[in-house]
Amino acid sequence: MSNAPAGVVRLSVREQARAARAAARKLALLSNDARNSVLLDVSKRTEQNAARILAANGEDCKAAGGTGSKRGNCRRLRLRGCA
Repeated sequence: MSNAPAGVVRLSVREQARAARAAARKLALLSNDARNSVLLDVSKRTEQNAARILAANGEDCKAAGGTGSKRGNCRRLRLRGCA
């Protein structure tokens, strides 16, 4: 379960990968200054939402629970706060 705001549609991993590839193609067309500006904005927004991102990740890992490969995958993908 995630802390996604109401009305936000959760995309499948495949859909997320497609969207990331499309965004990367668009980013590649930008000038260095424009690309740096976009990436700095993404970094800023990630830092601003770090607590919410980490909380949602923790909930997802907790919900995955289980044993075996699911547990191993979650352990590997668990995000940790960075100082």
